Parts: sequence; structure tokens; C-alpha cells
Amino acid sequence: YLPPPKGAGAPAGVAPPRVLPADPREIAHRLDLASAYRVALGAEPAYTNYTAGFRGTLDYLWFDPAALGCLGVARIPAEDELESGAGVGVGAWLVGSRSRSPP
Repeated sequence: YLPPPKGAGAPAGVAPPRVLPADPREIAHRLDLASAYRVALGAEPAYTNYTAGFRGTLDYLWFDPAALGCLGVARIPAEDELESGAGVGVGAWLVGSRSRSPP
């Protein structure tokens, strides 16, 4: 982010840029987005990636609630369902894989 040159202000009707967060891992924007999983289930899933080396949430489904509604989300399989297929991402489980297909 580069601030405007000294003496230059934001054009009429345009809000000045906000200061970036101190933590570079934090994301800031002006969009009023909602998380599909948070809307449908009340929270983000504990994981969307379930492998031997990493188990956590990497995938988020964002939408503009002023323009769209969330009718539902894909079921995240339970850990015991994934244990036999550790190393296969949840997404592969959801669409089916050679080693394991959804029930």
C-alpha cells in the first residue's frame, strides 16, 4: 500500500484508504461477505483438508448476502470416516476418489 502523495486527497465521493492491519496475515476489505459454512452450520468446519501432514481449514466459501442466499453446504465427513483415507483431502472425498467413495 502506498499512500497518496502529500496534498492529494481522495477524489470526491471516494472514502480514503484504510490503514492496513499490523498483522500481515490478517485480511481486510470493504466487501460485506458471509461464510456459507458459518451461515448454514453456525461455525467454520474444523477441517477442509485432512491429510497425514495437516488437518485444518483451508477452503472457505464466501458470498454477498445482499445478493445471494445460502441454501446449504456439503457435509464435511467425520474424522473416523476419513481415517482410512488419510492423505486424501476432504474435497477428494466429497467428489469421490479411487480409494474411498462417500456413502
